[in-house]
Amino acid sequence: MNFVLGIDGGGTSCRAALATAGGMVVGRAKSGAANIRTDLTGARSNIVEAARQAFVDAGQDPELIPQTPAILGLAGANVGTYRQQLEAILPFSQSRVETDAEIALEGAIGSGDGAMAILGTGTAYMA
Repeated sequence: MNFVLGIDGGGTSCRAALATAGGMVVGRAKSGAANIRTDLTGARSNIVEAARQAFVDAGQDPELIPQTPAILGLAGANVGTYRQQLEAILPFSQSRVETDAEIALEGAIGSGDGAMAILGTGTAYMA
């Protein structure tokens, strides 16, 4: 079975959802902070741990991680070269790193018009 990982990482925690190719979420997990601007190595570790736990939650072998593509919405991804640095060290078959704000905006309004605010450890507003 083919899977895809969705990862949401910020200054407080990292959440992962494992879904089938058809979009059905089959596993979820949470780990520690994943702000790549403040701690790239720690963020990578927590991202991989959340992914591993999502596979376990789905009753799947975490050894499938290197065969699984991932989309990641992460705090700090819009600063400097952190995005590229992280993409180079992630274990997924393909990694696309975006800002957490971009992912939240897309999830909230899709292709329509609108605005969204993130009010957590960090704050972001997009329209």
